[in-house]
Amino acid sequence: MVVACTALLIALTGTSIAAVQAVPKNSVGSAQLKNNAVVAAKIASNAVTNAKIGANAVTAAKVKDASLVAADFAPGELPADGYARFLNGPIAVPASSASIASLTIPKAGNYLIFGKTYLTSNLLPATVTCQLAAGSDFDQSISDVPGGSTGENMSLIVAHVFTAAGTVDLKCDGVGAQAHFVKLSAIRLSTLTNSG
Repeated sequence: MVVACTALLIALTGTSIAAVQAVPKNSVGSAQLKNNAVVAAKIASNAVTNAKIGANAVTAAKVKDASLVAADFAPGELPADGYARFLNGPIAVPASSASIASLTIPKAGNYLIFGKTYLTSNLLPATVTCQLAAGSDFDQSISDVPGGSTGENMSLIVAHVFTAAGTVDLKCDGVGAQAHFVKLSAIRLSTLTNSG
């Protein structure tokens, strides 16, 4: 009886030791893993690095829509969005400052905004003041427009950070003047540094 119990104890102990032995290195490969067996919860933080991912292994089709945000990209990697509005005119320039053209900005972001117009005055010379305004940021210029067929070009530029959708306005004033070929353009950038 003692011999039998000893033999049984040895047999069970041997099985237990075998059950907890470490799996030999490199013995588990892709063939031994079931599909979807390795989930995010089973991967240690920072365990998957660039060196462990094959070149071009992560394609656009493998990235979930809306899962990446601007902070996931290095400066200059995000594509820019552009918005524009063209009005050929002529648009009568009002006697007191008012918007003669506006551009809708549909989303928040850092914007570089351009405005351009060609100014004329039918008879007498006119002094025209225009302001390209986005929120509290603006650029302003004054042109002395000769009377008759000769006109003056005016270009403006402003940088602005929209925290929500908004508008850009070209506001002008000048008695007897007309604005032609009004062009407003806005480009959304990943970063915008205003050192002025």
